[in-house]
Amino acid sequence: MSVWINPASPERFTVHSFAGDPFGVCRDYVRNALGLPAWQDGTRISVDPAETARRSAVREKARAAAEAEALTKRQRALRIWNAAHDPRGTLVETYLRNRGLELPADLAGEVLRFHPICPWGDRTVPAMIALFRDAHTDEPTGIHRTALAHDGRKRFEGAEARKMYGGAIGAAIKLDADAEVTHGLVIGEGIETGIAARQLGIKPVWALGSVGAISTFPVLPGIGCLTVLGETDAKGANAAAIQSCGLRWVEAGRAVEIVRPRTGGDMNDIIMGGSPA
Repeated sequence: MSVWINPASPERFTVHSFAGDPFGVCRDYVRNALGLPAWQDGTRISVDPAETARRSAVREKARAAAEAEALTKRQRALRIWNAAHDPRGTLVETYLRNRGLELPADLAGEVLRFHPICPWGDRTVPAMIALFRDAHTDEPTGIHRTALAHDGRKRFEGAEARKMYGGAIGAAIKLDADAEVTHGLVIGEGIETGIAARQLGIKPVWALGSVGAISTFPVLPGIGCLTVLGETDAKGANAAAIQSCGLRWVEAGRAVEIVRPRTGGDMNDIIMGGSPA
C-alpha cells in the first residue's frame, strides 16, 4: 500500500492498495497507525486522551526499535560489501557476459563487486554484490546480492536467486553517479536491465532492485524528466508500479517517459535476442 499526503482529501492523505483492498479498510488502517481518531460517516469519533498518549508511546517505542534494527542491518550489509572485491576477471564478469552484457570499468568496484563466500541464509555462495545508495544523500544504505553458480549463471531460480539486505527503500543502485544526473534520469527494476539500457545508449540509469521500489520512487529535486524502463510480466506489476510512480511525478510538474522493448521482455532481452530497441 502506498500512502501520501494530500491536503485536498478529507483525511489529509491518500492511500492506494496494490492488493485491491477497499479504500475504507486502508484509510482506517492508516488512521489507526497514526493515532488519529476513528472515522465514521465523515465524522470523527472522540477518543480518550490517555489512550491517545498510550498509542503515541507505543508508536515511539516501535519507531526506536525499527531504527535500531535498520542500523544493524545496514552495518552488516556494508560489512559484506567491504569484504567483496573488484569483479573483473570473476564469475560476475562471466555472468554478465552470459547475458550479453559488458562489465563497464566505471562500475567495477564502485557499484558492483564479487564476494566468493557471500552469506546466504545458513550457507555461503559466490555472489555479485551491488551497492544501494540513498536517492537523496548518496549515503550507502544496503546491498543487492545475486547468487552465482560456478559456470557464471544464476545459482538458483525464482526469488531465491536474488536477495537484498539493509536499506533499499528510497535508495538505488546508481549505475551512473549523481554527478551524471542533471536534467533527466532513467530508472529500471533490475541491474541487468540498467546495464543493458546503458549499452543501448539510454542513460544516466539507476536500478532500483524491485518493482515495488519503482512504485514508491521519490520525486527528486532538479530532475525535469523521469524515464522508466518498462518490462513485460504476467501479473502486470511493472505497469502498475510505473503508473503509480508516473502519476506522482506528473503531479509534481515533471515529464515522464516510458521505454519498453517492442518484442516484450526487458532491455536485457533486447541485447540477448539481438532485436532492435
